[in-house]
Amino acid sequence: MVKDVVIVGSSMKEGQTVETHNTPRAWFAPSMFGPARNFGSSIRCKAGEFGNDTWEEGSWAINGNTGVWTQITVDADLGLVYLPVETPTSDFYGGHRPGNNLFAESLVCVDLKTGQRKWHFQLVHQSHLEL
Repeated sequence: MVKDVVIVGSSMKEGQTVETHNTPRAWFAPSMFGPARNFGSSIRCKAGEFGNDTWEEGSWAINGNTGVWTQITVDADLGLVYLPVETPTSDFYGGHRPGNNLFAESLVCVDLKTGQRKWHFQLVHQSHLEL
């Protein structure tokens, strides 16, 4: 919890097959006080969204997860949230999701108040195997 926002990562089955779509949102931040403020992101780039072109052959439509399940870091003074994003499904083989798969295996920084992406850094571009 930071200020009046609770930031919650996702929960999913690990290593599932491609069509499972375990994660509707990778993270979620409801407001605890005042007017209802509720935002989150799937991080998986849908059609027309920034980064969708990095999921080649329509692989964005059949791959799930890319969740945020480990420790989330917040800089309350700057109003920034740092989200460590995991490998998309299936964790053990990535040949069915060609392209760089943007936001997978990335550090994504979002605004604490709005949830808008500020920047991202993708550590691994298209991992074929999770080792």
